[in-house]
Amino acid sequence: MYLHVYVSLGSSDIETNSTKGQQATATSSCSYEVFSLATICYTLQVSLVYWASTYFKTGPEWRVTHTATYYALSLHYFQMPLGALMLQLPKHLLQWMTASVLWWEEYGPLFFFIPVKSQACRLFGVLGFLALHLGFALCLRLGVFFWIGVVGNLMLLPALAWEILHYCFVHRTKTLEVYYDHDVPLFRFLATHLEALLPTYHIELHSQGCNQEVQEKDEERAVGKQARHFVIQQESSVYEGDKAIIFISSHSRWLFWITPLLHSTARVMPVSSVLLLGLRFFARKNMPYFLGQSSPMFYIARKRARAGKGIPLGRKVKFALGCFFFFFLFASTTIILLWNFNDIHVFETSATFWDNGARTFAVALHLDQQWAMFSPGPPTEDWWFMMEGYLDDGTHVELFHNRGT
Repeated sequence: MYLHVYVSLGSSDIETNSTKGQQATATSSCSYEVFSLATICYTLQVSLVYWASTYFKTGPEWRVTHTATYYALSLHYFQMPLGALMLQLPKHLLQWMTASVLWWEEYGPLFFFIPVKSQACRLFGVLGFLALHLGFALCLRLGVFFWIGVVGNLMLLPALAWEILHYCFVHRTKTLEVYYDHDVPLFRFLATHLEALLPTYHIELHSQGCNQEVQEKDEERAVGKQARHFVIQQESSVYEGDKAIIFISSHSRWLFWITPLLHSTARVMPVSSVLLLGLRFFARKNMPYFLGQSSPMFYIARKRARAGKGIPLGRKVKFALGCFFFFFLFASTTIILLWNFNDIHVFETSATFWDNGARTFAVALHLDQQWAMFSPGPPTEDWWFMMEGYLDDGTHVELFHNRGT
């Protein structure tokens, strides 16, 4: 969770292109891939969990006889009903499961780093580890270990996974034609996010003007200096300006609840003006990007430094904070790597390094870690807890019934 602070979860680059000089359909290219020091650190951290785990599994139960699965499932303290049932499987099948777990933990993380067909390889790797943790959870009682493993791997899902889910579960049966002025940032933002707001519609975007009928109608109804367009056309129905925005909210599964408020607002002032004010409020006037997104949602005039006045204070503070967090993340990445390297006795650092503040830094941020469960091998002796007592009449009872549950 600490590393999630630095990863740009949910950020995307959205660009809208159109044919120059003529009416064209705008194509939005959405890239959901983020590459930074934070993503490198996060991917390495998840991979080190499994690589360090295989390093500590040196017992003969893992490497020679392959009986680790049998011994782990035999522990009544951890055993689940499915785990007890699996003990009835043939011995060679349990041995194959042991070898498979060890092999996948050792070589599975490599799928996160393959540069060819990277999205497909990463998806295969994530699904493999999700299946691994699901198998553990169904057979062994491991507390929150399952949820930690699942959440950690879900963050590595590539955009390909969500595209497949979108294709399988979202059926676009209706078509909407959207005509908008690309020079109006609010309209551009709405147009490029319509597929997310209206997932059951097939959106056809048209920038730089409208069709002739709609354009003439818009010019007749132009108020004051506003001659810019945001028009939604569904078959024979045409929705312009505020009506188009209200159409989006009323047909969206996410925004339907604000439709009555937009209707009331439209009677007093343009809805687009209210939305623009709200967006500016969240952007704090000087942020050209919304929540770290690299594509502007609307225009905010930057206060450029005038000649002789130097760099504005806001930019200095922003630059200083950026340098601080970069250094902090770099230090965290270094500590995570060195800690795991020390555990597996590779590139070991001296005790002086850890005693001079590095250990305190790691423990304070909970970066200290050791992945040695069932290592060097699972226990070969079973145990359970007992809770004995006496009733008022002197009867001896055992509350756990010798099952440790």
